[in-house]
Amino acid sequence: MKRFTLLALLAAAGTLVLSGCGKKEEDMKYLKDFDATKYVTLGEYKGLNVSVPKSEVTDEELQDYIDYLLSANKENKEITDRDVAKDGDIANIDYVGKKDGIAFDGGTATGFDLTLGSGVLVEGFEDGVVGMKVGETKDLNLTFPDSYANEDLAGADVVFTVTLNSIKEAIIPELTDEYVKSLGTGLNTVQEYKDDIKQTMLDSKESDRDSAIEQSISDQVIGGATINGAPSGFKDRIAKTMLDEITETAADAGVEPGLVASYYYGVSEDNYEAELRTFIEENLLPNYMVFGAIADKEGIKVSDEDMDADIQKLIEDNGATITVEEYKTNLGDNLEDYREYLLILKVMEFLKENAVITEE
Repeated sequence: MKRFTLLALLAAAGTLVLSGCGKKEEDMKYLKDFDATKYVTLGEYKGLNVSVPKSEVTDEELQDYIDYLLSANKENKEITDRDVAKDGDIANIDYVGKKDGIAFDGGTATGFDLTLGSGVLVEGFEDGVVGMKVGETKDLNLTFPDSYANEDLAGADVVFTVTLNSIKEAIIPELTDEYVKSLGTGLNTVQEYKDDIKQTMLDSKESDRDSAIEQSISDQVIGGATINGAPSGFKDRIAKTMLDEITETAADAGVEPGLVASYYYGVSEDNYEAELRTFIEENLLPNYMVFGAIADKEGIKVSDEDMDADIQKLIEDNGATITVEEYKTNLGDNLEDYREYLLILKVMEFLKENAVITEE
């Protein structure tokens, strides 16, 4: 896992941490180096009231999603019992657009499938295809809107020469046991398919519910706390970590670091280093400090055994063959950052266990 990925994840989640005591400020670089309660006055963080929607999937929601999935697997079948295009058909066409008798860029296509009535092309185009016979070629005299993005064509009169190659209709598959088997998912019946889809939807709602709970808790504990700075060494370490990550990511992508910083943190490309420090002060440090103070006050820690167990699970989940010690060696300077990440999760679990969560 790259350091950039880890820190970006923590920043987006808005829940970072610290703890420890006893060194000069410039030497206090990690959570273990100082006591965050000396910098933070905590508000209420136990018994927080959190209200979230109930996690359930209604029959209507299930059917709507199944209909969406079936529609996504529709097949286009050629219409053979008639040869005249009508609204709703999928018309396979060739066309050439000309302005003042000269073909313009982007105005030519071959074998293009156009759903008549979709409104994806210039106004009047699809209406002009309706009523054409398969094999027919026809000129459509049209006008681009004045607001058209291409200034050369905005408000211009043009002629599209269109040939109708064929007409097709979209066939949405019927949900049957045979269809379910054809998907190759290991499911064999419609009921198994519905149960599987419902569980997937429920898992997604549960994930959204957990995220909403954590965001509400984070907002309440940070909003209720008073933060009086942070050690200079800690702030410098975070800034250096972020800048190193940005530089590494930019090098991998072959772009300038300012572009990466702008994309991930919303800072300007030209002044990204200074603006990142402001970003840290306003967005990261409050989260670090408050969660760190809670960890210190409640004696929440991440032991070596905790970290090894988490790394082992990560290795197993990804099907890797690396050992825990090898993984830790590869983390290098990021090992303490990883411990901080696990501490954040541990503090959040503590807060959730002590919150009053109600479902609407």
